[in-house]
Amino acid sequence: MVEKISAVTLRVANMRASVRFYKDVLGLEIIYGGEGSYFTSLRTKGGDTILNLEHGNAGVALYLNRRLRSQVIHDLNTVNYCT
Repeated sequence: MVEKISAVTLRVANMRASVRFYKDVLGLEIIYGGEGSYFTSLRTKGGDTILNLEHGNAGVALYLNRRLRSQVIHDLNTVNYCT
């Protein structure tokens, strides 16, 4: 059973527009990277959930915290797990 989602990574075609949306519209704060970066991390103010934006073709990766370990779902179409 998943207890918490610690990070979600989205691949985005337009980093500048994506960062502006998540920062300016939804109020997330940048903790790494920015509009001109290949990879940017944002989080909710006072929160511990991270939203990562990676420049590239559209896609999603979820980083799931379990009680004593973390697993990564790299491809939601095939659901590959890595430890």
